[in-house]
Amino acid sequence: MEFLAGSPAPTPVAAALLIAATLFLTCVDFTAPGRTRYVGVLVAIPALAFRDELRGLPPGVLVALGLVLGLARLSPVGLVIAVAAASDPVSTAGFVVPLAVGWFLRETVSGRRSPAAWVNRAFGYVGCALGLLPLVLVFAVPLPDASGWQWVARVLGALLMGKLLFDHEVDRWGVLRGRRHGLRAVEIGLVLMGFAVAAGPIGARVVEWWGITTWGLVPLVYFLAAYAAHRVVRKLRVRFLELCTTCASAAIRGALWLPFLLVGLTQPAHFGLGSAVLYLFVGVVVSPLERHELRSKRHLADLKRLLRADEAEREAALGRWAEDMVGRPYFFTYHLPNLAAGVAIGASAGAHPQFAPEEVPGLLAIARDALDAIGRATPPSYQTRGEQFGARGDHARHVAHVCENLGQTQGRLDAAEEAAEWYGELEVPAATTVALVEAAAAALDLDRPDHAADLLDRVPSDLPPPVDRYVTVFRAHLAARGGDLDEARRLVGLLPAYDAKALIRALAAERLPYGPDLSELLPRIVESEVGLRQLGVA
Repeated sequence: MEFLAGSPAPTPVAAALLIAATLFLTCVDFTAPGRTRYVGVLVAIPALAFRDELRGLPPGVLVALGLVLGLARLSPVGLVIAVAAASDPVSTAGFVVPLAVGWFLRETVSGRRSPAAWVNRAFGYVGCALGLLPLVLVFAVPLPDASGWQWVARVLGALLMGKLLFDHEVDRWGVLRGRRHGLRAVEIGLVLMGFAVAAGPIGARVVEWWGITTWGLVPLVYFLAAYAAHRVVRKLRVRFLELCTTCASAAIRGALWLPFLLVGLTQPAHFGLGSAVLYLFVGVVVSPLERHELRSKRHLADLKRLLRADEAEREAALGRWAEDMVGRPYFFTYHLPNLAAGVAIGASAGAHPQFAPEEVPGLLAIARDALDAIGRATPPSYQTRGEQFGARGDHARHVAHVCENLGQTQGRLDAAEEAAEWYGELEVPAATTVALVEAAAAALDLDRPDHAADLLDRVPSDLPPPVDRYVTVFRAHLAARGGDLDEARRLVGLLPAYDAKALIRALAAERLPYGPDLSELLPRIVESEVGLRQLGVA
């Protein structure tokens, strides 16, 4: 079977990577819920008996068989054939690559049920260990007559690529278990297949082509083309926009990863190594921005799935998710409920492109149920008092903003008072003050100035100057609304100069990851000061 005319046969490393990819796909299918895994094992037994006959099949039949087995979720049969043909790397590649293509096609269009907890943990370990693969390849595929700096460059590049692979595993932590398992299956399988293809004839041909160019023009042209395609796709209103954008982003990542994957790991060469490490370093630098966008897309997809689920399904999915979040950093544990409430704020104002105002109650219910699930799943040894109180306060504050957008003033008052209680228990004076001022504004809109004054009397003492200015402005506004202009002018005279940076620092000092920020306070500041001017006070 001729894989590529005029190209060398796949190396033993490529064949080993192909078998590893097939073994991984087999493990994914075998640990999936349902009876299909047993069918794959039963069919694999006669395939093992006829392995010699299978190796002798015509190339076209072997390719078609691999594609069909991948689509049918019968990867155990593919593993038997791949191992049987291991002595012939060309046949292995000609069979395993179509098998993986069929497997990925089936996996991307079909939903996967949530696996057991031990399966999730096991594949999480595989995702973390994948970061060691580049370093293993540095020693498994040595560069002949390499100088000292070339060894250092290869090891450094392997560590950078390992960090990128580990970061992708970290980005999957906060996703619902079923989707997380599917993402791991597809992404880890694609990485193994990509490494295998790079170690084979295609990778050798690309390196040979690159070798006759100068200044690394091949990856540079590839990067520019991928970036241009990404920008065009984002500007045009094309069908399957999210899929096209994802593919364009993956092409950009490939442009930054591919040079080192070829000349640094799988097809080591003396030329282009420095520029390949440089491309990889650029990929590490730009990775945080891309990862933030990727995490947002995945969590928004989780919210859509939870909105479509009934109450029992949603409770079960959030229960499994909360169980997986035990011991994770605060960002992963509480990002989903805060995102759901934040999306509800945008949807209630009609400003969110993906969620309608009618979905606001469901989004708030998801946020509340997620917090409840975290409280049930997290043992006291992991769960700190501050995390729970802060998350509950943030949620109540978000509900108050939703009620304000929907014109539900009483609900806004109740939610803001609840937020102030949670923040008060946590002893964070700036956040407590923000919630109390929000509640006082709602009480004032309900024509209850006495209740608004009582709420302001509960404001903590010894506030940072920028936070004290914030509450003093509202006190002056309340006094002016009540007709006491002299008191309002006296309070205005006590105001220090407005300092946005000092206010940002005062809020950040309380270390609430999802606490109030300047964008939230600025409309209230403007409203109060404009009101004072209209009343002739300032």
